[in-house]
Amino acid sequence: MEAQSYTAQERRAANQVWAAAGAYGFEPLFLAHNTDGTVDFYMNTIVGLVHKYYGDKLINSIFDRWAGDLRQAMLDDLAWLYLENAAYRLELPHRPVLEALRSSHADYFFAIQYKLSRQEWMARNQLVYTMQAARWRSVLGRNLPVMTPYESGLFRALAPDTAPQPDQLQDALLAVYARFDLFDGTVHPKAALHLHLDGLLAKMTVCIIKILSYLRDADADIRTVICNSFQTGKKICQNKSHFNRTFSGTKPINMTTF
Repeated sequence: MEAQSYTAQERRAANQVWAAAGAYGFEPLFLAHNTDGTVDFYMNTIVGLVHKYYGDKLINSIFDRWAGDLRQAMLDDLAWLYLENAAYRLELPHRPVLEALRSSHADYFFAIQYKLSRQEWMARNQLVYTMQAARWRSVLGRNLPVMTPYESGLFRALAPDTAPQPDQLQDALLAVYARFDLFDGTVHPKAALHLHLDGLLAKMTVCIIKILSYLRDADADIRTVICNSFQTGKKICQNKSHFNRTFSGTKPINMTTF
């Protein structure tokens, strides 16, 4: 996304990333937003610190390793938990206020749970949520949630006491994924759905497709008429879209669950 095409909220998030990185002018790979649309100050700070300590090229290559995998969203989220821990440990000696920011973020994580819709709850990956809840409970000094031995082991693996060096980061994270059977190094894309319909059902399906196609074309014609009605001079009606890479990051990444 080019800087001049940022919305006001995206510009604010980008400024937080740049301030934490101590560098300006680069295009952030990720921007963190809460589910209510507000920017996530702590996670944007983490994004900036990840840029500062590891660089965008390395982080890009890591997320590219499982791009297109059927578990990509889950792997992205768990990777950010790993990176959050690393960036926090590297920066804390130089920025003690980060501890208070982290605690505030943990408080917000639990406060927002009561505002989530049923659809948002259903869309959650249970393993990711367990890891996030355990992370932020530990930050607040609370008892950890009840976890299986597998989950407890993954929780500890995602928060090593020593942050890996840049030349160790990718191998360290992939080793965690391999150890817990999350990603074996090979992208497994989601299998395409193929339907084989015969007889009356096939005829009905063709009929429905034709109707939907007609309605879509009719809708497009209506939109064209409306656009033309309000067109003045050389101004045209068009859709403007931005692409931002995401924790499920995708659209600008929603880091509320972090």
